Amino acid sequence: MNLSTPSGLSVLFVDDQPILLKMLLSFLEIKAPDWRIQTAKDGPEALEVLEKETPEIVVSDMNMPGMDGMNLLQNVKQKHPSLIRFILSGQPGQGEILKSVGVAHQFLNKPVKMEELFHALELSRSLYRRVQDPKLQEMISNVGTLPTPRDVYFKISKMLEDPELELGDIAQVISEDASISAKILQLVNSAYFGFSSRMDSIADAVGTLGIENIRSLILIIGVSCTKNEEIEPFFDVGAFGRHSLEVGKLCRTIGKMKGLKGREIESVFTAGLLHDIGKLVIVDHHLDTYRERCFAKEQVEKPHLEVEESGFEKNKHPLVGAALLALWGMPAKVVNAVAYHHEPSETDSHLAAIVHLAESITNAKHLRLDWEEYLDTDFVQSEVVEALDLGAEVQELMAG
Repeated sequence: MNLSTPSGLSVLFVDDQPILLKMLLSFLEIKAPDWRIQTAKDGPEALEVLEKETPEIVVSDMNMPGMDGMNLLQNVKQKHPSLIRFILSGQPGQGEILKSVGVAHQFLNKPVKMEELFHALELSRSLYRRVQDPKLQEMISNVGTLPTPRDVYFKISKMLEDPELELGDIAQVISEDASISAKILQLVNSAYFGFSSRMDSIADAVGTLGIENIRSLILIIGVSCTKNEEIEPFFDVGAFGRHSLEVGKLCRTIGKMKGLKGREIESVFTAGLLHDIGKLVIVDHHLDTYRERCFAKEQVEKPHLEVEESGFEKNKHPLVGAALLALWGMPAKVVNAVAYHHEPSETDSHLAAIVHLAESITNAKHLRLDWEEYLDTDFVQSEVVEALDLGAEVQELMAG
């Protein structure tokens, strides 16, 4: 069954309940008349549809007779690796959600809220389309876990052996690592946990998941640590983590200076922590390209950022990171801040401006430039920084 036109988003819905499919079609005919919608009653029929025409997104029910949704999406991932994959489930267990890691990008509850589903699909695809490069799209879609410094992984694993471990203690350590934080936020933002809005507080996410789920997730993440031996000669995962955390902490400080409070402070910290997550995606999936660029870097005297952005993914890591976070169900304000942290003048997001300033200060200190020297480079939008009106405070932060 089809509902077109092809100029809009194309989605395949798979469900053994004809009533739900009819409701989805009726809703989207009004809400998104330019979307192309296809439906299938089960996994085998969905695979037949995919042999003839490839949509951009597959949304499947979990519990169907014969081939269940998870097996279907695993099949879709293998045959059509660039597709966005959503799973719907009426009564998911936490084990089902953990099993979905690396298979489904988002896990939503049934009965599905039509508006919530619409916005999740729209946000995911809008950023994904902007990436444009099919290789990058496939790369983003196939991210399961990302490289994590081994010392962080082993520290968390050791803490989880303590029967008297406090959630606050483990949350503190997790919030110092961008990769683990992003994965935990993906899981907690699955609709299983029933929140009316997306969560971006890492401490709250850890408290919601609980020790056992954290332990299961860390076992999955541990597999990615074996790849670090290939990556680390050309990309310092530990230095990346330290930079991410420094920017996140600075975002929190600047946010307080600008009068942000409560959840807004958590949002800006998370945006700062995750601002460069796209770099991990790129280096993890295109190690050869990154290796060549690092050799070139030794031959020319250029600022680090200029060399790093000179490869095939030029200017792409903010968009790659934002697209991944959107796929993983992160709050739109965090996604937007990550997408525009190099070009905050292109958005009205105050979080993007704060992340831009925080990273600029961090880079200036790392390069041992004074603030006025760094403002003269191409890596900072001085008009955005000036609009934040933190002249004296910036000098204090540079001295700190």
